Amino acid sequence: MIAVSFLHHIKTQLKGLNLSGVLPAEFGNLPYLQVIDLSQNYINGSIPTSFVKIPLVILSLIINRISGSIPKELGQIPTLEELVLEDNQLGGALPISLGNLSRLRRMFLSSNNFTGSIPETFGNLKNLTDFRIDGSRLSGKIPPFIGNWTKIETVHMQGTDMDGPIPSTISLLTNLIELRISDLNGASMAFPNLQDLKQLQVLVLRNCLLTGTVPEYIGDMTKMKTLDLSFNRLTGKIPDTIGNLQSLVYMFLTNNSLSGSVPSWLLTSKENFDVSYNNFTESITASCQPSNVNLVSSFPLTTSNVDSWCLMKELPCPTKAEYHSLFINCGGKGMSYDGNEVVHILEWNSMEQEFRRGIPE
Repeated sequence: MIAVSFLHHIKTQLKGLNLSGVLPAEFGNLPYLQVIDLSQNYINGSIPTSFVKIPLVILSLIINRISGSIPKELGQIPTLEELVLEDNQLGGALPISLGNLSRLRRMFLSSNNFTGSIPETFGNLKNLTDFRIDGSRLSGKIPPFIGNWTKIETVHMQGTDMDGPIPSTISLLTNLIELRISDLNGASMAFPNLQDLKQLQVLVLRNCLLTGTVPEYIGDMTKMKTLDLSFNRLTGKIPDTIGNLQSLVYMFLTNNSLSGSVPSWLLTSKENFDVSYNNFTESITASCQPSNVNLVSSFPLTTSNVDSWCLMKELPCPTKAEYHSLFINCGGKGMSYDGNEVVHILEWNSMEQEFRRGIPE
């Protein structure tokens, strides 16, 4: 149970205390209350409409069991700057009244059951710096009005029911540091123009039906740490310019139709790169594949007479790595060794274990 008192109370912060019960409507009787942070508890019930009576700046209810819809009355709190409602059981349409929150900087709505589309009124939220709607049931197109969010630094739109294409107005968001969009529905689309987004550190456009080539200008995004363009329809070569990205730690280009040769800088890198399931047509000259570079099914079978990976790809498995693990890709072509189908090969400090499925010798 949550008891409410203290008339001049300004801040209520009770994070991760295993609190249960419902949100007290009595919070609305505290005329000076600016912060309600009850994150990571077991609070259920709905969001009280009485919150409209207090000068809230921050409302954070992340990771609870709040249900119902977002009250339209929240759009009448002109002081609100942070609305953090991730990981709850909220549903229904997003209230158009939230577009009135001119001071709003952070809106976290991921991992709920919202339906419908993003309201057009959200185009008025010109002070937004962080917007997240991952894992919801929102549909409709990604709205062109996101070009109004010129202060935005983080956008997450992954795992929704939304349609492409990614609007051209995204090119106006030059302050973006992290852009994550995935799993779009609809027709194929050209790679969006992101050339002016020089501040990007994380770019995830996974399963977005993208066509064409990987843009050369990505190599000019010198702050890039994570690049994920997997599960698209991209063709052509991996741009050599990407090899200039000194901060790049993770790159995922798996499940495209990339061709040409795998760049030498990728094979000598110590970072974590996945370029598996592509159509590279030129053989690799490197003597050994790094354990952190995934090249499974990256070449046509006609380039080798052997039917297993590593050998099939003419890429010997590393023999001196401290740790190397090779798993069959579920749904991919099987691998065999000495006539047996390999399930898992594990090498750790020179101790090898092989788990095979098939007829014992």
